[in-house]
Amino acid sequence: PKSLEQAQQAVQDDPQSAPKQVKLALAYLGDGKQLEAAAALEAALKLDPAEPNALFIKLRFHLAKKELDPAKAIVDKLIKGGHDGYAVRMKAADIAEAKDDKAGMKEQLFAAHRLDPSQAEPLQALYDLAHKQGIEDDELFALRKLGLVDQHDRRVYNRLLRLLVKRGLWEE
Repeated sequence: PKSLEQAQQAVQDDPQSAPKQVKLALAYLGDGKQLEAAAALEAALKLDPAEPNALFIKLRFHLAKKELDPAKAIVDKLIKGGHDGYAVRMKAADIAEAKDDKAGMKEQLFAAHRLDPSQAEPLQALYDLAHKQGIEDDELFALRKLGLVDQHDRRVYNRLLRLLVKRGLWEE
């Protein structure tokens, strides 16, 4: 974000701009002023209740306080508003994990993977979830994909090789 002074001036010049209010909130956060940042976020959301950046920052505030239901409501609002994405789905997976909703977590991790197949994090989490649940088919899926994304992690290949041998998938 701009400096706090520049962000304040931008809001003064255009007080009806929700995106400028969001930038002001980020500037306040950069200066460690959380109360002022929260007020700027509320101002942004009052101007535009669907402002995606304000919603995402508010989502992060709720998660930091472990306020799962309001965080889930924001995720739903972002997705319904056409602002679905990798980061949103990873936050949704965090919420599901905190609620011990394994099916929901799996669904959100798969969605995050579909939205950005170049990221290893959802695949690693899918593997971990499948491993804890003892679902070898899901472990194998995650390891196969993870091996393509994270080619320098020998642990992935060791796990994949072990599972392929266990299953007798010699050609692979």
